[in-house]
Amino acid sequence: MSISLTQKAADFLKKAVADSDEISEATVRVGIDPDNDYAYTLDLTDEVADSDRTLTSNDVKIVVAPRDWLYVQDTTIDFADDAGGFTFDPPSVR
Repeated sequence: MSISLTQKAADFLKKAVADSDEISEATVRVGIDPDNDYAYTLDLTDEVADSDRTLTSNDVKIVVAPRDWLYVQDTTIDFADDAGGFTFDPPSVR
C-alpha cells in the first residue's frame, strides 16, 4: 500500500519547493478534509509527526496522518494545468 506521484506532479512540487523561501525539502502532506465532503488535501510542509506514515515517490517525501491513511492509501496523484492542478485517482474509481 502506498501513494504514487506521477513524474509531472513530482516535478511541480520540487519546483514549488525550489521557489519557496519557507520550505526546505520536497515533503508533501496528503490527507482528507472531513469538513469539505472528505475532499483530498495536499500541502507542502516541513512538519512531520512521529505518528505520520512516511513514503517516497519520485524523490518526493509524502507524509500522511494516521486518521487519513485509510482514505488516501493506493491513490495516484497527478498534475495537469488543464484539469485545474492536482488530480487524485483513488483505487475505488479505477
